Amino acid sequence: MRQMAEAAKTIDSIFNERVPFDGGAIRRAADVLAAHSGAAMATAFERPDGSSTVDWEELARDRTRFDALASELNELARLFGEAVADAESLTPDLRMRPQDGAPGGSLLGARRSQVPAGNQPAEHLFHMMLETCTRCHAAFRRAG
Repeated sequence: MRQMAEAAKTIDSIFNERVPFDGGAIRRAADVLAAHSGAAMATAFERPDGSSTVDWEELARDRTRFDALASELNELARLFGEAVADAESLTPDLRMRPQDGAPGGSLLGARRSQVPAGNQPAEHLFHMMLETCTRCHAAFRRAG
């Protein structure tokens, strides 16, 4: 999870222009997110590992939902990787357009995301990944 958090921070820093665009860094971050989501994430959370931050009872009760969120994150990470595969700069086609956001609500947690069909800007896919992470943490991460 720490590697995924670092990858997300890298992508966020690039889209918020806190660091210069680095095509290699954004592609490596996409690879990390794809590698640690989906089946890899489902396997990593198959049985309690002593972590006090995971609500293992809730995860056992709703395993299907957890696995679906892990799979959704993997698909979004794959699509994001495709969207930035040839990027050499932060061009407008990588940026989110006004119609890509949640109408009248937050991008994080206001709605249930669905993996988009067709080409979506990389920035929109990134926000959808963050939303998926937020929904999973809200359901399966122990408070405090």
